[in-house]
Amino acid sequence: MAALELDGAVTLNNLHKAYGDRVVGGGSYRWYDQTGAFFYAPSYTGSPQYFTGDFRLFPFNSDLYNGHLEITPKNGIFRMPPGTVLRLQYERYLAERWSAVAGL
Repeated sequence: MAALELDGAVTLNNLHKAYGDRVVGGGSYRWYDQTGAFFYAPSYTGSPQYFTGDFRLFPFNSDLYNGHLEITPKNGIFRMPPGTVLRLQYERYLAERWSAVAGL
């Protein structure tokens, strides 16, 4: 038995689109699903063979959303040389702990 098992597939979808020769926009989405370590518990009694207090090993799923816009001004930007790219980016990470698994 593996200590860490993945239930769902990790999916990554990227979208990039050029708007002329100086502007590029895009985004991505990532989904992750993890069952957790078979020995994870929020607390233990006695002396178990395996144990951890690492919260990253509990069962959870997550979503990551990303959007960006890249602008390459013709003559540079903010006193930087021509070809410099200004990148505006937003990311949103959402995670949900599985409370129904093992009474957690």
